[in-house]
Amino acid sequence: MLSAVLFAAAANMIKPPTPIDPVNWIGASDYPADLELKDVVYTRFQLIVAADGSVQRCDITQPSGSQRLDQLVCAKMTERGHFAPATDQNGRPIASVFKRFVLWQRGSGTPLPREQTDFRLEVPHVPQGLPSPAIIALNVIISARGAIEACDGGSKPDEKPLAKIGCEHLAQRWHPVTVTDAEGAPLRVLHPVLVGFIEQEIRTDAPAKK
Repeated sequence: MLSAVLFAAAANMIKPPTPIDPVNWIGASDYPADLELKDVVYTRFQLIVAADGSVQRCDITQPSGSQRLDQLVCAKMTERGHFAPATDQNGRPIASVFKRFVLWQRGSGTPLPREQTDFRLEVPHVPQGLPSPAIIALNVIISARGAIEACDGGSKPDEKPLAKIGCEHLAQRWHPVTVTDAEGAPLRVLHPVLVGFIEQEIRTDAPAKK
Protein backbone atom coordinates (compact mmCIF):
# COMPACT_ATOMS: atom_id res chain seq x y z
CA MET A 1 0.00 0.00 0.00
CA LEU A 2 1.15 3.52 -0.75
CA SER A 3 0.49 4.69 2.82
CA ALA A 4 2.62 1.88 4.27
CA VAL A 5 5.53 2.83 2.01
CA LEU A 6 5.20 6.46 3.00
CA PHE A 7 5.25 5.58 6.69
CA ALA A 8 8.30 3.30 6.40
CA ALA A 9 10.24 5.83 4.33
CA ALA A 10 9.61 8.56 6.88
CA ALA A 11 10.83 6.63 9.94
CA ASN A 12 13.11 8.68 12.24
CA MET A 13 13.58 11.39 9.62
CA ILE A 14 10.54 13.64 9.95
CA LYS A 15 10.92 15.95 12.93
CA PRO A 16 8.65 18.81 14.04
CA PRO A 17 10.05 22.29 14.75
CA THR A 18 11.67 22.76 18.16
CA PRO A 19 10.93 26.04 20.00
CA ILE A 20 14.02 27.93 21.11
CA ASP A 21 13.69 29.56 24.56
CA PRO A 22 9.85 29.74 24.40
CA VAL A 23 9.57 30.82 28.05
CA ASN A 24 10.68 34.29 26.93
CA TRP A 25 8.24 34.63 24.05
CA ILE A 26 5.36 35.98 26.11
CA GLY A 27 4.74 36.50 29.82
CA ALA A 28 2.74 38.28 32.49
CA SER A 29 4.69 41.50 31.93
CA ASP A 30 3.27 41.67 28.40
CA TYR A 31 -0.32 41.80 29.64
CA PRO A 32 -1.85 45.28 29.09
CA ALA A 33 -1.99 47.09 32.45
CA ASP A 34 -5.29 48.80 31.59
CA LEU A 35 -7.09 45.61 30.53
CA GLU A 36 -9.03 43.91 33.33
CA LEU A 37 -8.79 40.11 33.46
CA LYS A 38 -12.16 38.89 34.72
CA ASP A 39 -11.70 35.18 34.15
CA VAL A 40 -9.28 32.54 32.94
CA VAL A 41 -9.04 32.72 29.16
CA TYR A 42 -7.09 30.88 26.50
CA THR A 43 -5.78 32.08 23.17
CA ARG A 44 -5.08 29.24 20.73
CA PHE A 45 -2.86 30.08 17.80
CA GLN A 46 -1.12 28.55 14.81
CA LEU A 47 2.27 29.60 13.48
CA ILE A 48 3.74 29.05 10.05
CA VAL A 49 7.43 28.46 10.67
CA ALA A 50 9.84 28.97 7.76
CA ALA A 51 12.57 26.49 6.84
CA ASP A 52 15.08 28.79 8.56
CA GLY A 53 13.14 28.64 11.87
CA SER A 54 11.66 32.14 11.75
CA VAL A 55 7.93 32.79 12.21
CA GLN A 56 6.35 33.76 8.90
CA ARG A 57 2.75 34.02 9.97
CA CYS A 58 0.45 33.76 13.00
CA ASP A 59 -3.27 32.95 13.01
CA ILE A 60 -5.67 32.76 15.95
CA THR A 61 -7.51 29.42 15.88
CA GLN A 62 -9.56 29.93 19.06
CA PRO A 63 -9.94 33.52 20.27
CA SER A 64 -9.90 34.48 23.94
CA GLY A 65 -12.82 36.86 23.62
CA SER A 66 -10.50 39.86 23.60
CA GLN A 67 -9.26 40.93 20.19
CA ARG A 68 -6.60 42.99 21.88
CA LEU A 69 -5.18 39.96 23.71
CA ASP A 70 -5.26 37.83 20.58
CA GLN A 71 -3.46 40.49 18.57
CA LEU A 72 -0.88 40.72 21.36
CA VAL A 73 -0.25 36.97 21.23
CA CYS A 74 0.40 36.97 17.50
CA ALA A 75 2.54 40.10 17.71
CA LYS A 76 4.80 38.56 20.37
CA MET A 77 4.96 35.16 18.67
CA THR A 78 5.99 36.78 15.40
CA GLU A 79 8.49 39.11 17.08
CA ARG A 80 10.12 36.69 19.54
CA GLY A 81 9.37 33.21 18.30
CA HIS A 82 12.20 31.20 16.78
CA PHE A 83 12.71 27.49 16.15
CA ALA A 84 15.14 24.83 15.16
CA PRO A 85 13.37 24.07 11.86
CA ALA A 86 11.39 20.95 11.07
CA THR A 87 12.90 18.32 8.77
CA ASP A 88 11.23 16.27 6.04
CA GLN A 89 11.51 12.57 5.17
CA ASN A 90 14.97 13.24 3.68
CA GLY A 91 16.22 15.09 6.75
CA ARG A 92 16.11 18.48 5.02
CA PRO A 93 14.74 21.66 6.65
CA ILE A 94 11.13 22.38 5.73
CA ALA A 95 8.46 24.94 6.60
CA SER A 96 6.03 23.74 9.26
CA VAL A 97 2.83 24.37 11.19
CA PHE A 98 3.10 24.85 14.97
CA LYS A 99 0.01 24.92 17.24
CA ARG A 100 -0.12 26.03 20.87
CA PHE A 101 -2.10 28.19 23.29
CA VAL A 102 -1.50 30.99 25.78
CA LEU A 103 -3.24 30.83 29.17
CA TRP A 104 -4.21 34.12 30.77
CA GLN A 105 -5.06 33.92 34.48
CA ARG A 106 -4.67 35.56 37.86
CA GLY A 107 -2.63 33.51 40.29
CA SER A 108 -1.99 29.86 39.55
CA GLY A 109 -3.55 26.43 39.79
CA THR A 110 -5.83 26.56 36.77
CA PRO A 111 -5.91 23.17 35.02
CA LEU A 112 -4.61 23.18 31.46
CA PRO A 113 -7.16 22.58 28.70
CA ARG A 114 -7.37 19.15 27.13
CA GLU A 115 -5.56 18.50 23.90
CA GLN A 116 -7.81 19.03 20.90
CA THR A 117 -7.61 16.06 18.55
CA ASP A 118 -8.04 16.47 14.81
CA PHE A 119 -9.42 12.93 14.37
CA ARG A 120 -10.70 10.07 16.49
CA LEU A 121 -10.29 6.50 15.28
CA GLU A 122 -11.65 3.27 16.70
CA VAL A 123 -9.17 0.40 16.79
CA PRO A 124 -9.61 -3.23 17.91
CA HIS A 125 -6.95 -2.87 20.59
CA VAL A 126 -4.97 -0.09 22.28
CA PRO A 127 -1.54 -1.42 23.35
CA GLN A 128 -1.16 -2.12 27.06
CA GLY A 129 0.28 0.82 28.93
CA LEU A 130 -1.37 3.44 26.72
CA PRO A 131 -4.51 5.29 27.82
CA SER A 132 -7.76 5.10 25.90
CA PRO A 133 -8.12 7.33 24.07
CA ALA A 134 -4.42 7.22 23.21
CA ILE A 135 -3.51 10.58 21.72
CA ILE A 136 -0.66 10.37 19.24
CA ALA A 137 0.90 13.18 17.24
CA LEU A 138 1.46 12.45 13.56
CA ASN A 139 3.86 14.52 11.50
CA VAL A 140 2.63 14.78 7.93
CA ILE A 141 4.56 16.21 4.98
CA ILE A 142 2.18 18.02 2.63
CA SER A 143 3.25 19.24 -0.81
CA ALA A 144 2.53 22.78 -2.04
CA ARG A 145 -0.29 21.23 -4.09
CA GLY A 146 -1.92 19.78 -0.98
CA ALA A 147 -0.89 16.13 -1.45
CA ILE A 148 0.42 13.94 1.38
CA GLU A 149 4.04 12.98 0.70
CA ALA A 150 4.98 11.19 3.92
CA CYS A 151 3.76 10.54 7.45
CA ASP A 152 5.38 9.49 10.70
CA GLY A 153 4.47 9.55 14.38
CA GLY A 154 4.67 7.96 17.77
CA SER A 155 7.50 8.83 20.13
CA LYS A 156 7.45 5.41 21.87
CA PRO A 157 7.69 1.89 20.41
CA ASP A 158 4.19 1.01 21.70
CA GLU A 159 2.76 3.97 19.78
CA LYS A 160 4.23 3.03 16.38
CA PRO A 161 1.50 0.52 15.37
CA LEU A 162 -1.21 3.08 16.09
CA ALA A 163 0.75 5.79 14.28
CA LYS A 164 0.92 3.56 11.20
CA ILE A 165 -2.87 3.05 11.31
CA GLY A 166 -3.33 6.81 11.65
CA CYS A 167 -1.06 7.53 8.68
CA GLU A 168 -2.93 5.00 6.54
CA HIS A 169 -6.23 6.64 7.50
CA LEU A 170 -4.94 10.09 6.56
CA ALA A 171 -3.60 8.86 3.22
CA GLN A 172 -7.00 7.43 2.32
CA ARG A 173 -9.44 9.95 3.76
CA TRP A 174 -7.83 13.25 4.69
CA HIS A 175 -7.78 16.15 2.26
CA PRO A 176 -5.32 18.72 3.67
CA VAL A 177 -5.94 22.41 3.31
CA THR A 178 -3.15 24.14 1.40
CA VAL A 179 -0.93 26.12 3.77
CA THR A 180 0.23 29.54 2.57
CA ASP A 181 2.88 31.99 3.68
CA ALA A 182 2.32 35.64 4.63
CA GLU A 183 2.09 36.59 0.94
CA GLY A 184 -0.41 33.84 0.14
CA ALA A 185 2.01 31.55 -1.73
CA PRO A 186 1.39 27.80 -1.17
CA LEU A 187 4.00 26.03 0.95
CA ARG A 188 5.36 22.51 1.26
CA VAL A 189 5.07 21.95 5.00
CA LEU A 190 5.23 19.57 7.91
CA HIS A 191 1.74 19.58 9.40
CA PRO A 192 1.03 18.09 12.86
CA VAL A 193 -2.13 16.00 13.24
CA LEU A 194 -3.35 14.81 16.65
CA VAL A 195 -5.24 11.53 16.50
CA GLY A 196 -7.16 10.00 19.41
CA PHE A 197 -7.31 6.19 19.24
CA ILE A 198 -10.25 4.59 21.05
CA GLU A 199 -10.60 0.89 21.71
CA GLN A 200 -13.69 -0.56 20.08
CA GLU A 201 -16.43 -1.66 22.43
CA ILE A 202 -17.20 -5.36 22.38
CA ARG A 203 -20.93 -5.91 22.28
CA THR A 204 -22.12 -8.90 24.26
CA ASP A 205 -25.85 -8.42 23.86
CA ALA A 206 -27.53 -11.70 23.03
CA PRO A 207 -29.81 -11.67 19.98
CA ALA A 208 -33.45 -11.20 20.84
CA LYS A 209 -35.51 -14.39 20.91
CA LYS A 210 -38.42 -14.62 18.51
